[in-house]
Amino acid sequence: MTCLLADHNRVDEFLRLHARYAARLHAFILSLLPNWSDAEDVLQETVAVLWSKFDEFQPGTSFFAWACQVARFEVSRFLRRQHRDRLRFDDETLGLITAAASEMDEHLAARERALAGCVERLPEKDRTLLGLRYREGLTADGIARRVGRSVHAVYKAAKRIRRVLYDCVNRALATEDGT
Repeated sequence: MTCLLADHNRVDEFLRLHARYAARLHAFILSLLPNWSDAEDVLQETVAVLWSKFDEFQPGTSFFAWACQVARFEVSRFLRRQHRDRLRFDDETLGLITAAASEMDEHLAARERALAGCVERLPEKDRTLLGLRYREGLTADGIARRVGRSVHAVYKAAKRIRRVLYDCVNRALATEDGT
């Protein structure tokens, strides 16, 4: 029973990390393979390898960096199989792109943390508008109908909220950097 619980926790952990970084991993692969279909194929292979090797992942390290290394290997493998492709990156170039993606991940993670803190400090009505847009996926028209405001008022509020969040995130990052 303990073994099953541990396996279940490991599955949950993998799914949580995969869900968090799937879009970034896809973007990383697309930066190496601009053909959408090829990138999708490599992404599927990469996820399969990530799952099969998840026991090798060291908790506390960057899942995204690890996933990019696996993806880089899968891209190389894909390109070796595809002799017809004109655009090929050598291992050195793939390494440089992977390093840049890893640095970008650290920067994006800091921005995500800052944004989460800034969103928490927004007034409730502003958080409600954000939730309607980004959690529920409503358009400005749908939000206006839901909250009983004009579309123009929703656009104005969204612009103000974006500006407040932008300034807040930049201040938080400047404070974090010590500048």
